[in-house]
This record gives sequence, C-alpha cells and structure tokens, in this order.
Amino acid sequence: MAHEFLTLKQGTESVTMITRKFHERAMFCPEHVSSEQACMSRYLTILRKDIREFVSSSTYRTFAELQANARKREIELETQAREE
Repeated sequence: MAHEFLTLKQGTESVTMITRKFHERAMFCPEHVSSEQACMSRYLTILRKDIREFVSSSTYRTFAELQANARKREIELETQAREE
C-alpha cells in the first residue's frame, strides 16, 4: 500500500476520485502525511500538471482548501474544453 500511495498520480480520474484514493492510501502511510503541510505537499504531487500548476501558486491553510481549489480548477478546465 505504501508503494501505491507513493506512486499515486491523477490520470483521467476526477479530483474527487483521486482525492478519495489519496485518503484511502494515506491511512496506510501515516508517516508521509504526519502534518497538514506534509499532506498538502504530497497531494500536490499527485495532481495533473494543468491543475497542479494553478493551485500551487496559492497558499492554503488546510487540505480542504487545497482540494476545493483543485476541484474548482478542474471545473474551469472542463468548461473551457466544452467552449472550444
């Protein structure tokens, strides 16, 4: 499970789905998410580049804020794709 957590990457999954997988696997690797900051840093590494680049430019106090902003960016990208 630790290997799955450390190699987890968002592919075609939604932010919601990859967040769920992140939380499920993190339970087996508490040493990698021992603080809110460590959790957020690790989460950023799993996001798709087009989402990560956007959300990493801001500062977050909580994991929930980071996840919500990632989801917001995902919705914006989906909207842009439909308009093209």
